[in-house]
Amino acid sequence: MRLVWSPETASNAYIHTVRSCKSYRDSSVAEFLSATAAGWNTRLIVETWSRGDPIATSVGLAVAAIHTCGRHVCIVPDEESRSEYKAVMRGAVTSDSTEVMVLDSAEDVVERISGVDFMVVDSKRHEFVNALGLAKTSKMGAVLVCKNATLKSIPGFKWQGLLRRGTRVVRSVFLPVGRGLEIVHVGASGGGNGLRKIPSRWIKHIDPRSGEEHLFKRASSKGKGKGIKYPVDRISMLPDEMLQKILSTLSTKDAVITSTLSKRWVDQWKRIPHLCVDMRNIMRTNPTSYVHELSFRFAESMTKTLNNHRGHLESCTISHIQFIFLFIDRWIQTVTREKQTKEITLVNNIVSLATFSKLAPLLRMEVNTPRLVIFDIKSIYCFGYSVEAPKLSMFKRDYWVGGMSYPHLSYHISSLAQEKIRIWLELMVSQIYHMKRTGSLSVSVDVRNPNEVEILKEVLLLWDGEMMDLEILFKNNNAPIEEGESFITGGARNKWWDGEKPFPDDFFRVCTVWMYNFDGSNEEEFALASRFVTQGTVTEKLMIKTSTYPPVKQLMTEAKVAKLMELPKGYEYLDIECF
Repeated sequence: MRLVWSPETASNAYIHTVRSCKSYRDSSVAEFLSATAAGWNTRLIVETWSRGDPIATSVGLAVAAIHTCGRHVCIVPDEESRSEYKAVMRGAVTSDSTEVMVLDSAEDVVERISGVDFMVVDSKRHEFVNALGLAKTSKMGAVLVCKNATLKSIPGFKWQGLLRRGTRVVRSVFLPVGRGLEIVHVGASGGGNGLRKIPSRWIKHIDPRSGEEHLFKRASSKGKGKGIKYPVDRISMLPDEMLQKILSTLSTKDAVITSTLSKRWVDQWKRIPHLCVDMRNIMRTNPTSYVHELSFRFAESMTKTLNNHRGHLESCTISHIQFIFLFIDRWIQTVTREKQTKEITLVNNIVSLATFSKLAPLLRMEVNTPRLVIFDIKSIYCFGYSVEAPKLSMFKRDYWVGGMSYPHLSYHISSLAQEKIRIWLELMVSQIYHMKRTGSLSVSVDVRNPNEVEILKEVLLLWDGEMMDLEILFKNNNAPIEEGESFITGGARNKWWDGEKPFPDDFFRVCTVWMYNFDGSNEEEFALASRFVTQGTVTEKLMIKTSTYPPVKQLMTEAKVAKLMELPKGYEYLDIECF
């Protein structure tokens, strides 16, 4: 008997770990080890952990044990580590298969554990690395892993000098995942007594999609002392989609490095959905005088990376320095037109302010793009923007008042295809969470459409504190509703402002509301303004623009504003004005 690889179990454990570790900063090692442990269908998984270590790997191994119905054992150095481990794991993953043992000595603990299928230790602790050599592996073989391999505490680290005498090493490899993984596959040995079985000349692999069985003949060398060579490692036998999911968890640099592993990996990175190219490392590791020359070399390499990528991109982040503006336009053209990129992030890094002899404020920024949907500007302050983008739904930028930065978000509400826009809106609002009280929002909405009103309500509720300014632009291109027609199906047309419930809720507050294109004859718009006045939503000013109206419409609208002034105010000192 020997360990058998199951790509389907590996894929399920990988996806489960991605979801469980989404809140951890560095989870690539956890996802990889979880997929590997589950893919080999391991029944006894052993790891070492000490107080203060990251918990992501432990979560991944616990997930693997769930999918294999196996046992997960964690060895810790003391009682404090045991308590902390249990507390952290309790909030990360639900598993009844995890056991915790205190390491009195490596010999004592490992003697109590036999039949190890999968073991992970941290190379930063000498006693943990020694535990690898004492492990009693399963008769079917085992996979042993040493993580943080670039920080190994034992110089001259070699598996053959560490493992038990007579242990048959089938294959060992170093992977640039996280801070490095040293992995060894120990072959079936009949109980670890050193007896060597003659392996089969054939490798059997069953395609999980078609169910077809494939046989690969082992390539062996006739030279004396040379071991058996496998045509391909088990990880490389995973489907392309699985390999690309694994690479998508790495940085772009590490993903490209994997192309040197074997021919199987050469083109895998070229289909990952996210690219991030960062030039800041040039500034950190080189004198300023060399940065100019090196930046051009790096920019050419960056161009090759973008050109070599195949397929479409979900997102692309380019962190550049100011010397290579000639390349930026080319990169934008490539990622938008050829790669159909959905999200682009450009970060301009300043090498040194001392290189500028004179600084001047940016007076105007012009953007012209026919397909732009969401536009987010950070740390760029100018006096005016000109944005020509017919599909633009959301625009976020910052502006300066009295030496402080105030975030401002503009949102064009539409009832079509809102799910993705809502996700982006929530993300952008979360980015200014600590500045919500000083933030402002502009919305364009049709209050005659209950769907858009419901979205407006969701948008306002994202601010859980007092908003500084709210600008509302009422859409005026609404077609008249014919008799019997309704925005809401079934029965008579419901009015969203019916009832006593405040809009959007009892707690939302805004200092000043500015209303544009306000039509006094529109009962929905008047109802919204009335709600803001009477329920105390607006705390300082309600400003309605009428100065651009024709004389007759201006008089009619100002008459409606006068009626708003007569309403009982939720705030006694609320000012209602036309401008």
